[in-house]
Amino acid sequence: MAQIELNKEQYLALLKAFGISSMMQEFVIKDETEEEAVANANYEFEDYLLGYAKEFGLEISEGEENDWYDDLMAEAYDLANEYGEEDMFQRLAWQMALMNFQEKFGKEFDTESDEDFDKALDLEDEYLAEFEANALANVKIEK
Repeated sequence: MAQIELNKEQYLALLKAFGISSMMQEFVIKDETEEEAVANANYEFEDYLLGYAKEFGLEISEGEENDWYDDLMAEAYDLANEYGEEDMFQRLAWQMALMNFQEKFGKEFDTESDEDFDKALDLEDEYLAEFEANALANVKIEK
């Protein structure tokens, strides 16, 4: 079996990345059986990774609070939430740019046109600037 050597910083980054991955899987898996299987595999892998904590001068106590690990997972959760929020605004801005392309430029968006793509990106930037300034305060949904 191949071995990978990590320093403490890399070990903590690996744990954080694993934490983010686990959280994302929890959000996207809808099938209960698959969710349980993935959760069990994740717990098993987490235990495996944490088994190396002492080698990096970190203590893990079963059934007790582990401040460094709890803080690390809180950082991972915050990072995942920040990404999710940024991604949501990015996707919304792009969808709005495509939805309003014809109204703004008088023609349908041509997926083969570099010029149309550039125009859509500029329109997306306008929406992103609006979201940066006002979040969703000025977004109105019409039926």
